[in-house]
Amino acid sequence: MGAEGGKIACCASDDITKRCTADVQNNDFLNGVPACPGFDRKTRLETREEVQENTHLSQWTVYGDESKYKGQMLHGKRHGRGVGLTASGQQYEGEWRDDQRHGHGKQSWKDGRLYEGQFKDGKFHGHGRMEWHTQRGMMVFEGQYVEDIKQGVGVYTWPDGRLYDGEWVQGKRSGRAVYVNSHGERKLSTWADDKLQRWTDASDDEPQRRQWKDDKLERWSATVLDPRGLTK
Repeated sequence: MGAEGGKIACCASDDITKRCTADVQNNDFLNGVPACPGFDRKTRLETREEVQENTHLSQWTVYGDESKYKGQMLHGKRHGRGVGLTASGQQYEGEWRDDQRHGHGKQSWKDGRLYEGQFKDGKFHGHGRMEWHTQRGMMVFEGQYVEDIKQGVGVYTWPDGRLYDGEWVQGKRSGRAVYVNSHGERKLSTWADDKLQRWTDASDDEPQRRQWKDDKLERWSATVLDPRGLTK
C-alpha cells in the first residue's frame, strides 16, 4: 500500500520541499504538516512607516522578507480578509487575525499543493482539505487538523482508489476505520501507530488478520462490506 511503516512526512514548508517530494514518491503518504513560516515573520513594512487602524490596502504592501500583502489591516497588522504572497511563491487568501492566518482560508504552493480549510494562529486547525500531486496521481486528505497535525477523523485517498476513512492520532492512522482497496472492497479495521492491527468484520467471531507483503496489502477474499462495515 506504500504507506505502511513509512516515516512521517512533511507537506507545507518550502525549505523541506525536497524531502517532502522524496517521501511522497517513495511512500505515497503524508502526515504531519509543519507551519508555513513565510506568512508569520514579523518584519517592518518597507513601503510605509505605519498603517492606520481599520485600513484596507488596495495595493500590495511589501515586507522586509519580500513577502507581500493586500487586504484589511488593524493597528498595523494583517487583520480581516486579505491575500498574502511569499517570495518563494506560496499564496494564502482568506481570513487573518493579529498578523496570523486565522479562520477560513486557502493556501497554495508552487509545486501544486493546495490546502483549503480552517486555520488557527497560522496553523492548519479544524476541518481542512489538503491535496498534492505525485507521479502516480493526486492524493487527498480531508478531515480534522490540530496545530498542523491530522487529529480526529479524516479520509485519505490514494490515486489508485484506495481509501482510509477513520480515526487519526498525532498524524497517524490509529483507531477504527473503513479501508477500501483498489478493487472497491470495504472492510472495517483497527489501526495503531499507522499500522493495520486487524480486520473486524461485523459477521466475524474472530477478527481477520492480514500481513503486508512487499509493502502492499495482500488482497483478501472475504465478503464485500458497505461503508459501515456491514455485509452487503
